[in-house]
Amino acid sequence: MANYLSLHGTGLFGMIVSRNGMDNGGNQTRREQWILYNKLVLVLTDEDLTQMLETKKADDSPESLIRQKIEDFRLGV
Repeated sequence: MANYLSLHGTGLFGMIVSRNGMDNGGNQTRREQWILYNKLVLVLTDEDLTQMLETKKADDSPESLIRQKIEDFRLGV
């Protein structure tokens, strides 16, 4: 996915939705993409999507989960 992210194309932010999340190798690659190329790839799971739907159903902001995942990733690097 990172190959498609560029300043002159889609931008430097992408999301992957995966039933099982990301393994250690995938997480290492995500960190490398962030550190070396400023490309941020977020991974969402079924549980994340369910939480976002429930949040929207409660008339709250589902994008807050995305903001939190971005913050968690950046603090974890």
